[in-house]
Amino acid sequence: MQWRGIRGGTREIAYRQADTFALTVEIDNMFKTWESLAKYYIQVKPISASGQPEIVRELLYKGAENKLDYQNKFDNQGNWEHPHLYSHAFPSMRFLDFNPEVMRQPSIPGQKIIGDRGENLSSVLQTICEDTERKQVLIQWLQELTPMDVSDFEFVPDQTGKVLVNFIEEDGQRTTAYSASDGTLRFLGIITALLTPEPAAFYFLEELDTGLHPSRLHLLLQLIEQEVAKGKFQMVITTHSPQLLRFLSKESLEYVSLLYRLPGAPDARIKRILDIPDAKRVIEEHDIAELHDSGWFENALFFDEGEAS
Repeated sequence: MQWRGIRGGTREIAYRQADTFALTVEIDNMFKTWESLAKYYIQVKPISASGQPEIVRELLYKGAENKLDYQNKFDNQGNWEHPHLYSHAFPSMRFLDFNPEVMRQPSIPGQKIIGDRGENLSSVLQTICEDTERKQVLIQWLQELTPMDVSDFEFVPDQTGKVLVNFIEEDGQRTTAYSASDGTLRFLGIITALLTPEPAAFYFLEELDTGLHPSRLHLLLQLIEQEVAKGKFQMVITTHSPQLLRFLSKESLEYVSLLYRLPGAPDARIKRILDIPDAKRVIEEHDIAELHDSGWFENALFFDEGEAS
């Protein structure tokens, strides 16, 4: 799999064009075998002498005492002594940015993975429909999430052998992917990514609510929470929508973070919402969507962190 370019380019990955950037991830019982915490650190040089990104340092600490368990370094020939610790995970990370025009294109049968922009939508749907149980789940969710009364799918090959999905409604009406709305295709792309027999281990989806009817958002969140709870993959979603926050379950709220910038500060920061001072009590007493819409979270952080600095 090859990722298309991420917005900003390689040069702008590092803050203010610094020579390197670093990420630290704290992991709690990652493989259900460790009784203690782990912490992973990676330092990357966006542009090396070869013009390509280069890992400068890689560390893994285990236990609450932060005992060093793994360190990657160069050998005498200038090569890494060990394979990168998480390099096996990168191919299973997907950054979904669906493009309806791409999703309307026919695709080669036999595909099991939908592309980041929605490539192979028709052929992945065809693969899903080969499993009767998955097909019924797909139809049920499509009926719930879109105005279409879909009862079946049809995959019509063209002269090159590529297929394009037709949606068959209860009254026999057929609608091709060419005529489906952008919102319907985005819904379908998300459902397809979740229900494919070979899902990624990690999905990132920016602005989940884009092009989707507000009355359907709670159903889509229900589907996502249901599938993530099975433990087969993780999903990170961004949004500016106060309405979407209102639909989150209490379990999902535990993982919601706020991305913010203090007045006069050059850098953006991220903080778990429930770690904001007094946030848990205020959320229990007020509508979380109204709190977000009014800027309460940002104001609370300004008084907590801005005055302290």
